[in-house]
Amino acid sequence: VSLAAGHQFDRDVELLLYYQDTHQPTAIVEAAQASSKPGSLMGDPVVMLSLYPEFPKDVMSSMTSHGEFLFVVDRSGSMECPMHLGSGSQDRIGSARDTLLLLLKSLPMGCYFNIIGFGSSYESFFS
Repeated sequence: VSLAAGHQFDRDVELLLYYQDTHQPTAIVEAAQASSKPGSLMGDPVVMLSLYPEFPKDVMSSMTSHGEFLFVVDRSGSMECPMHLGSGSQDRIGSARDTLLLLLKSLPMGCYFNIIGFGSSYESFFS
């Protein structure tokens, strides 16, 4: 994946991944940069593991009416920036808050949810 020449990260970057075998576990490994200091953001390798299990139908039938939703919210310093450079632009954290509120109000009755906020550390709304 590469960005257009001269990209300044002045707008969101969206990366869409489509899995061929949905229920197959996947792992993505990102190697550390040799020139970076160990323990820094780019100095250590990273692994992302995705599991999408397939549950028996009798288990799923009892869960389909409730559902479980996990919202992950970026609370880092970059979220204080405006959404765009136009006048009256809402900051990113304000937009995330409004979107989260809309999604929470749209949840089906009886479902389970949690909110994970992350920045320099992470915290969950419910333990």
